[in-house]
Amino acid sequence: MQVPGVTAASANTLFVAFIASDSGQGPARGGPPLDGKIQSVDGGNLTWTRRAEAHLSITGEPSIAEIWTAFSPVPVKPFTVTVTRNNDNGALTYCDNYEGASGPDIANGMVLVQAITGADPKNPVGATAFYGVGPKSGRPGPATITITTTRRDSLVAAVGSDWSDPKPRTMPAGQVMLHEDVSTPNGDTYWVQGLPGAVATPGPATLSVTNPTNDDCNMAAVEVLRAP
Repeated sequence: MQVPGVTAASANTLFVAFIASDSGQGPARGGPPLDGKIQSVDGGNLTWTRRAEAHLSITGEPSIAEIWTAFSPVPVKPFTVTVTRNNDNGALTYCDNYEGASGPDIANGMVLVQAITGADPKNPVGATAFYGVGPKSGRPGPATITITTTRRDSLVAAVGSDWSDPKPRTMPAGQVMLHEDVSTPNGDTYWVQGLPGAVATPGPATLSVTNPTNDDCNMAAVEVLRAP
Protein backbone atom coordinates (compact mmCIF):
# COMPACT_ATOMS: atom_id res chain seq x y z
CA MET A 1 0.00 0.00 0.00
CA GLN A 2 1.28 3.48 -0.80
CA VAL A 3 0.51 7.08 0.13
CA PRO A 4 2.26 9.62 -2.13
CA GLY A 5 2.90 13.32 -1.62
CA VAL A 6 3.70 13.21 2.10
CA THR A 7 5.74 16.28 3.06
CA ALA A 8 6.85 18.53 5.92
CA ALA A 9 7.41 22.26 5.44
CA SER A 10 8.59 22.65 9.04
CA ALA A 11 11.44 21.19 11.03
CA ASN A 12 10.79 18.73 13.86
CA THR A 13 7.85 16.96 12.24
CA LEU A 14 6.52 13.64 13.48
CA PHE A 15 4.94 11.48 10.79
CA VAL A 16 2.33 9.08 12.14
CA ALA A 17 1.13 6.27 9.87
CA PHE A 18 -2.20 4.76 10.93
CA ILE A 19 -2.56 1.39 9.19
CA ALA A 20 -5.64 -0.84 9.07
CA SER A 21 -6.00 -3.98 7.02
CA ASP A 22 -7.97 -7.14 6.54
CA SER A 23 -5.86 -10.23 7.17
CA GLY A 24 -7.07 -11.97 4.01
CA GLN A 25 -9.35 -14.95 3.54
CA GLY A 26 -7.37 -17.51 5.52
CA PRO A 27 -6.43 -21.17 4.92
CA ALA A 28 -10.07 -22.31 5.00
CA ARG A 29 -10.60 -20.44 1.72
CA GLY A 30 -7.20 -21.17 0.18
CA GLY A 31 -5.36 -18.13 1.52
CA PRO A 32 -2.38 -17.59 3.84
CA PRO A 33 -2.59 -17.67 7.66
CA LEU A 34 -4.71 -14.90 9.17
CA ASP A 35 -2.13 -13.96 11.81
CA GLY A 36 -0.58 -11.29 9.62
CA LYS A 37 1.10 -8.03 10.54
CA ILE A 38 2.90 -5.19 8.80
CA GLN A 39 6.36 -6.14 7.58
CA SER A 40 7.75 -2.66 7.05
CA VAL A 41 7.06 1.03 6.47
CA ASP A 42 9.42 3.06 4.30
CA GLY A 43 9.66 6.55 2.85
CA GLY A 44 11.44 9.89 2.98
CA ASN A 45 14.78 8.31 3.91
CA LEU A 46 13.44 8.28 7.46
CA THR A 47 13.56 5.62 10.14
CA TRP A 48 10.08 4.22 10.72
CA THR A 49 9.26 2.50 14.00
CA ARG A 50 6.30 0.30 14.86
CA ARG A 51 4.65 1.81 17.95
CA ALA A 52 1.52 -0.29 18.45
CA GLU A 53 0.05 -3.39 16.84
CA ALA A 54 -3.15 -5.40 17.16
CA HIS A 55 -3.77 -8.64 15.29
CA LEU A 56 -4.91 -12.20 15.81
CA SER A 57 -2.17 -13.53 18.10
CA ILE A 58 -2.44 -10.49 20.38
CA THR A 59 -6.17 -9.83 20.60
CA GLY A 60 -7.98 -12.85 19.17
CA GLU A 61 -9.29 -10.74 16.28
CA PRO A 62 -7.86 -11.44 12.79
CA SER A 63 -7.75 -7.92 11.34
CA ILE A 64 -4.71 -5.64 11.55
CA ALA A 65 -4.42 -2.23 13.26
CA GLU A 66 -0.95 -0.75 13.59
CA ILE A 67 0.71 2.63 14.20
CA TRP A 68 4.19 3.52 12.89
CA THR A 69 6.08 6.81 13.28
CA ALA A 70 9.09 8.60 11.83
CA PHE A 71 10.63 11.88 12.96
CA SER A 72 12.34 14.46 10.76
CA PRO A 73 14.37 17.26 12.37
CA VAL A 74 14.43 19.18 9.06
CA PRO A 75 11.81 20.00 6.41
CA VAL A 76 11.43 17.28 3.77
CA LYS A 77 10.22 17.36 0.18
CA PRO A 78 7.21 15.26 -0.92
CA PHE A 79 7.79 11.53 -0.65
CA THR A 80 5.82 8.31 -0.82
CA VAL A 81 5.12 6.14 2.21
CA THR A 82 5.15 2.45 1.29
CA VAL A 83 3.58 -0.12 3.62
CA THR A 84 4.36 -3.80 3.09
CA ARG A 85 2.11 -6.37 4.73
CA ASN A 86 2.74 -10.00 5.46
CA ASN A 87 1.06 -12.03 2.70
CA ASP A 88 0.85 -8.90 0.54
CA ASN A 89 0.14 -9.63 -3.10
CA GLY A 90 1.92 -6.50 -4.32
CA ALA A 91 -1.18 -4.35 -4.82
CA LEU A 92 -0.72 -0.63 -4.23
CA THR A 93 -3.00 2.23 -3.28
CA TYR A 94 -2.63 5.79 -4.41
CA CYS A 95 -5.21 7.24 -2.08
CA ASP A 96 -5.99 5.63 1.22
CA ASN A 97 -7.92 2.47 0.47
CA TYR A 98 -7.25 -0.47 -1.80
CA GLU A 99 -10.22 -2.53 -2.91
CA GLY A 100 -8.77 -5.66 -4.43
CA ALA A 101 -10.17 -8.14 -6.88
CA SER A 102 -11.40 -11.49 -5.66
CA GLY A 103 -8.82 -14.10 -4.71
CA PRO A 104 -7.38 -15.85 -1.67
CA ASP A 105 -4.36 -13.57 -1.26
CA ILE A 106 -6.18 -10.24 -1.54
CA ALA A 107 -6.30 -8.17 1.64
CA ASN A 108 -7.49 -4.59 1.37
CA GLY A 109 -6.47 -1.84 3.72
CA MET A 110 -6.10 1.83 4.62
CA VAL A 111 -3.10 4.01 5.36
CA LEU A 112 -3.53 7.50 6.79
CA VAL A 113 -0.37 9.55 7.37
CA GLN A 114 -0.44 12.64 9.58
CA ALA A 115 2.41 15.15 9.81
CA ILE A 116 2.46 16.67 13.31
CA THR A 117 4.64 19.67 14.10
CA GLY A 118 5.61 20.64 17.61
CA ALA A 119 6.27 17.12 18.87
CA ASP A 120 9.07 16.56 21.38
CA PRO A 121 12.20 16.02 19.23
CA LYS A 122 13.88 13.88 21.90
CA ASN A 123 10.86 11.78 22.83
CA PRO A 124 7.90 12.35 20.46
CA VAL A 125 5.85 9.27 21.40
CA GLY A 126 4.55 8.50 24.87
CA ALA A 127 2.12 5.73 25.72
CA THR A 128 0.61 3.25 23.28
CA ALA A 129 -2.23 0.75 23.59
CA PHE A 130 -3.94 -2.05 21.67
CA TYR A 131 -7.24 -3.85 22.08
CA GLY A 132 -9.58 -6.24 20.32
CA VAL A 133 -13.32 -6.36 20.78
CA GLY A 134 -16.08 -8.54 19.37
CA PRO A 135 -17.49 -12.06 19.32
CA LYS A 136 -14.23 -13.60 18.08
CA SER A 137 -12.24 -12.28 21.04
CA GLY A 138 -15.00 -13.00 23.53
CA ARG A 139 -15.33 -9.30 24.39
CA PRO A 140 -18.60 -8.23 22.73
CA GLY A 141 -19.49 -4.56 22.60
CA PRO A 142 -18.68 -1.40 20.67
CA ALA A 143 -15.10 -0.75 19.60
CA THR A 144 -13.15 0.94 22.38
CA ILE A 145 -9.59 1.48 23.58
CA THR A 146 -8.12 3.21 26.64
CA ILE A 147 -4.64 4.72 26.67
CA THR A 148 -2.98 6.16 29.80
CA THR A 149 -1.24 9.38 28.80
CA THR A 150 2.05 10.28 30.44
CA ARG A 151 2.41 14.04 29.94
CA ARG A 152 0.09 17.04 29.96
CA ASP A 153 -1.03 18.53 26.63
CA SER A 154 -0.55 15.26 24.74
CA LEU A 155 -2.38 14.42 21.53
CA VAL A 156 -4.20 11.08 21.34
CA ALA A 157 -5.48 9.14 18.31
CA ALA A 158 -6.38 5.55 17.44
CA VAL A 159 -6.82 3.42 14.33
CA GLY A 160 -9.51 0.77 14.04
CA SER A 161 -10.05 -2.20 11.74
CA ASP A 162 -13.44 -3.94 11.48
CA TRP A 163 -13.25 -6.95 9.18
CA SER A 164 -16.85 -8.05 9.86
CA ASP A 165 -19.03 -5.13 8.75
CA PRO A 166 -18.87 -2.32 6.13
CA LYS A 167 -20.72 0.23 8.24
CA PRO A 168 -19.88 3.85 9.22
CA ARG A 169 -18.88 4.42 12.82
CA THR A 170 -20.94 6.64 15.12
CA MET A 171 -18.78 8.75 17.40
CA PRO A 172 -19.59 9.81 20.97
CA ALA A 173 -19.56 13.47 21.94
CA GLY A 174 -16.10 14.88 22.50
CA GLN A 175 -14.36 12.72 19.89
CA VAL A 176 -13.63 13.32 16.22
CA MET A 177 -13.39 11.11 13.15
CA LEU A 178 -10.12 11.86 11.36
CA HIS A 179 -10.71 9.46 8.48
CA GLU A 180 -12.97 6.55 7.60
CA ASP A 181 -13.11 4.02 4.75
CA VAL A 182 -16.20 1.85 4.37
CA SER A 183 -15.17 -0.91 1.96
CA THR A 184 -18.45 -2.47 0.87
CA PRO A 185 -16.97 -4.92 -1.70
CA ASN A 186 -14.76 -6.45 0.98
CA GLY A 187 -17.11 -6.12 3.95
CA ASP A 188 -14.66 -4.05 6.02
CA THR A 189 -14.45 -0.68 7.74
CA TYR A 190 -11.22 1.16 8.58
CA TRP A 191 -11.05 4.40 10.53
CA VAL A 192 -8.89 6.81 12.55
CA GLN A 193 -10.36 8.78 15.44
CA GLY A 194 -8.98 11.13 18.06
CA LEU A 195 -9.67 13.66 20.75
CA PRO A 196 -10.31 17.17 19.41
CA GLY A 197 -7.60 18.82 21.51
CA ALA A 198 -4.70 18.18 23.82
CA VAL A 199 -5.24 16.08 26.95
CA ALA A 200 -4.70 18.58 29.75
CA THR A 201 -4.02 16.11 32.56
CA PRO A 202 -2.08 12.82 32.28
CA GLY A 203 -4.16 9.72 32.89
CA PRO A 204 -6.60 7.37 31.17
CA ALA A 205 -8.16 8.56 27.91
CA THR A 206 -10.75 6.44 26.11
CA LEU A 207 -11.53 6.42 22.41
CA SER A 208 -14.66 4.55 21.37
CA VAL A 209 -17.63 4.34 19.05
CA THR A 210 -21.31 4.05 19.94
CA ASN A 211 -22.33 2.07 16.86
CA PRO A 212 -22.00 -0.65 15.63
CA THR A 213 -22.08 -2.46 18.96
CA ASN A 214 -21.17 -6.08 18.21
CA ASP A 215 -18.56 -6.21 15.43
CA ASP A 216 -15.14 -7.85 15.39
CA CYS A 217 -12.59 -5.06 15.61
CA ASN A 218 -8.96 -4.35 16.44
CA MET A 219 -7.71 -0.96 17.63
CA ALA A 220 -4.32 0.61 18.34
CA ALA A 221 -3.73 4.01 19.98
CA VAL A 222 -0.81 6.40 20.43
CA GLU A 223 0.08 9.41 22.57
CA VAL A 224 2.07 12.17 20.83
CA LEU A 225 4.15 14.24 23.24
CA ARG A 226 4.49 17.97 22.64
CA ALA A 227 7.86 19.67 22.93
CA PRO A 228 8.42 20.86 26.52
